[in-house]
Amino acid sequence: MKLFSSQVFPNLWILALATAPLLVFWAIFTYGIDTFYGDELFYIPRLVRIADGNFTVTEIFALHHNHRPTIPFLITAFFVFTTGWHGPYKYMLAVAFAALTFWAIAWLAKKTFTNASRITHMLFALLVITYLLSLTQYTIWSQGMFLSITLLMACAVWAIALLWQNTSSMRVVGAVILCSAATLTLHQGFLIWLTCLFLIWFHRRIHPLTFAWGTLTIAVIALYHTDFSNGRFESDPLILLERPSEFFLFFFAFLGSPLAPGSLPVAAAIGFILVIAAIFLTVRSFAHHRHLRVSLPWIATLALSAALALSAAAGRAWLGSAYALQPRYIAMSSLFFIAVMALGIIHAPTERTQRALRLLFATLILVGVTYSVLAIPNIQARAQDLGDGRRCAYAIETASKNCIHRGLKNEQLSDDEIRAHVCALKEHDLFRAVY
Repeated sequence: MKLFSSQVFPNLWILALATAPLLVFWAIFTYGIDTFYGDELFYIPRLVRIADGNFTVTEIFALHHNHRPTIPFLITAFFVFTTGWHGPYKYMLAVAFAALTFWAIAWLAKKTFTNASRITHMLFALLVITYLLSLTQYTIWSQGMFLSITLLMACAVWAIALLWQNTSSMRVVGAVILCSAATLTLHQGFLIWLTCLFLIWFHRRIHPLTFAWGTLTIAVIALYHTDFSNGRFESDPLILLERPSEFFLFFFAFLGSPLAPGSLPVAAAIGFILVIAAIFLTVRSFAHHRHLRVSLPWIATLALSAALALSAAAGRAWLGSAYALQPRYIAMSSLFFIAVMALGIIHAPTERTQRALRLLFATLILVGVTYSVLAIPNIQARAQDLGDGRRCAYAIETASKNCIHRGLKNEQLSDDEIRAHVCALKEHDLFRAVY
C-alpha cells in the first residue's frame, strides 16, 4: 500500500497534525510550574491594589518598559484571582492563540494555493503547526508573560486575513479591533496597523479609507506614547550606525532561528537566504499580476515579520547577536519562513517544482520535530529553575538573597523589592496553589 495513497495519507496526516499540540500539552502538564517569573513580578503591586480596592482604571494602561501590556495583565489578573496563579491554564491560553494563528494561515493557504495539490496543502499545514507549536519555544509554554507573543501573532495574521481580499466596512472594523488588541499587548502592535495600511492602500489607493486608517494609526501611536518618558525605552536605533555588523547579524539570525535554533552562524546564513528568497518572490509577484492578489497576504506577512525582526534588532542587538536565538522569538520569526514557503507554492510553475517543494516541506517537518525533541532537556532545566523560584516564593520571608536572585530573577528589581512584592502577594492570598 502506497504511503501517499488516498486511503493512507489523510489518516497519517491527521495523526501527524496532532503530534505538535500533543507534545506541547505534554510539556505543559508535565513541566508547567505554578509561579511568577521575571517581568511578571511587575504585575504584583497592581494586583495587590486590586485586592485592596485602591486600583484605578488608568493603571490598566500603565507602561511596562516600552509596552502597555493591558490584555496580558487582565488575563494574569483573572487567573491570579480565580486560581492563585495557576500556570498551566495561562500556558494553555498561549497554545490557543497559536492555534488561532494556525487556523488563519490554513485558511489563507486554502484561498491562495489555487494550483497546489492536496498533498502540498497537507504538508504545508504540517510544516506550519510543527513550527508554530515547537517545543523550541519552551519559554512561551512555561512563562505566562510570553502569551503576549502568541496573542500578537494571532491578531496580526487574522488582521491580514480580513483585509487581503477586500476592505468592506465589517472587515475594517474587525481589523481595527485586532490591531487595537495587538497594540494593548506589545509595543510592536503598531507594525500591524502599518501592515493593514499597506493592504488598504493596495485595494483603495488614494481613497478616504486610506487617509482615515492612516490618521487613526497616527492618533493611536500618539496616544500610546503619552507620558512615554516615564517608561523605559529599550530600543537603540543608532546601533545600526554604530555597530551595523552586530545589527544585521542579529536581524538575519532572528529570521533564521526556527531552522537553526542552536547555532548563530547557521541561523544567520539561513536568515540571509530566506531574505533573498523573499525579495525574489515578492518582485516576481508584482511582475506577474496574475499571482499578485493571491500573493498579497504572504507579502504582507513577510513585511510584518521582517519589521518585527528589525524592531527586535533595534531593541536587543546591544545585548549581543546571540540574543536573537531567544526561544520566545522563534514564534515570530517562523512567520517569515512560512510566508516564503507559501510564496514558493504560489510561484511553483510545474509539477516537478511542486514535488521538490513537497520534499523540502517533509525535510523541514522532520527537522522541526527533531528540534522539538532535542528541546526537552531545556524544558526540564527550565522547570527546575521555575521550581526553585516557586520554593523560594513560598519561603520568601526567610529566603536568602541568592535564592531570590536565582529563582525569581528580575534585573530591574532589587532582592529586597522582590521580597516585599511576594510577601504582599501572599498576605492577600493571591499565591495559593499547593506545591
